[in-house]
Amino acid sequence: MPKTKTFIATITPATIEKGDTTENVRYSKLPGATVQKRGRGGKMETITRTVMAFGRKNAAVANILRPGKPVVLECSFRGGMILIEGKGKATKAAKAA
Repeated sequence: MPKTKTFIATITPATIEKGDTTENVRYSKLPGATVQKRGRGGKMETITRTVMAFGRKNAAVANILRPGKPVVLECSFRGGMILIEGKGKATKAAKAA
């Protein structure tokens, strides 16, 4: 599978649903999360999307996800959904601000 392009975003979960896939991989689903990221031309844009994290990536961020609390994360697009790739690095977060 080719490496997907990642970006730094500020995610504010509305609600958090947790569960296991059919392969018993733990996941977190954030339906209707507010996502702030740099768009084309460097302007900040705010979108509402379902955000998900699976397996090890979920384990890395599950303890910092709280409804209504913004958190800076490294993400990628997968169709109309946003996948969490890990915690946002301080240097990348500074560039995104």
